[in-house]
Amino acid sequence: MNILIIGGAYQGKRAFAEKTFHLTDNAFADGADMPLSGEISAPAVDHLHLLVKRMLESNQPVSGLLERLDGHIVLCDELGCGVVPAEKSENDWREATGRLCCDLAERADAVYWLRAGIAQCIKEKKA
Repeated sequence: MNILIIGGAYQGKRAFAEKTFHLTDNAFADGADMPLSGEISAPAVDHLHLLVKRMLESNQPVSGLLERLDGHIVLCDELGCGVVPAEKSENDWREATGRLCCDLAERADAVYWLRAGIAQCIKEKKA
């Protein structure tokens, strides 16, 4: 099952995922420090935006992430709202993350958007 959970920073994405999908703390790989390549053994990935940033900084292609994330619950901060960054690298990061989230949402069985701890299902495939 492919699930995408998006929302601003500190909006309750992880708590929602833990409660809704009965996950424990060790069920999450963290984009801040997980391996940049290889299989993802955890059922959920938190901080996808940080994984994308690390990959871009390491000059690794982000394109392979779509297949690596297949079958996972993916949590990602929204980066596109607000001031456009002055640095090209920051803008490239936001664009790469946004495009990946669009691709993930297209493949997802469900997409949830969180604001102030309240989840809204914005996509759900009917069985």
